Amino acid sequence: MSPLSCFLGVWAGSVPKSYDFTFDPHRCVVNFDLEPLKAPKPLRFGMPKDEVIRILGNPDKQFIRNPAVGFEELAYDRIGVYVSLDRTSQCNAVMIFAPSRAVLDGQDLLKRPAREAIQFIKSKDLDATFENDSLTAYKLGLSVYAPELQEDSQTPIKHVLVFSKEYYG
Repeated sequence: MSPLSCFLGVWAGSVPKSYDFTFDPHRCVVNFDLEPLKAPKPLRFGMPKDEVIRILGNPDKQFIRNPAVGFEELAYDRIGVYVSLDRTSQCNAVMIFAPSRAVLDGQDLLKRPAREAIQFIKSKDLDATFENDSLTAYKLGLSVYAPELQEDSQTPIKHVLVFSKEYYG
């Protein structure tokens, strides 16, 4: 299995040079370059579910994260990505976790201790706020999560959520 088929499944397009695919026999590592308030490429906010599946292939699983709200998630555990869909089945958030990388301005947020990731994010959004175990930077459209997350924590970041303006609204 090639790195491309491992990651993209059925994607028929060419891979932009900015994407770094590292292959091992069981999982793919993908560097997702993050831009404020944009979905990580090759995804985009507002992309319909069938297009997400065309690009990423069939998900490992599909589920409703919060039955009261009813939004669907497409889980791609093999590459470390969950795609959240809104009520109209369009992409409105992307969660990135290992083995993939969430790279903001050259910094992999998943490889940094929480303290460093928090300082880095706050340098880009002074209004970033803590809630429970996450730091959310609304101006950047991202949040980071780690169990027992605190500003001085050495805990590693578990996942990065990249969200659209409408995700929390």
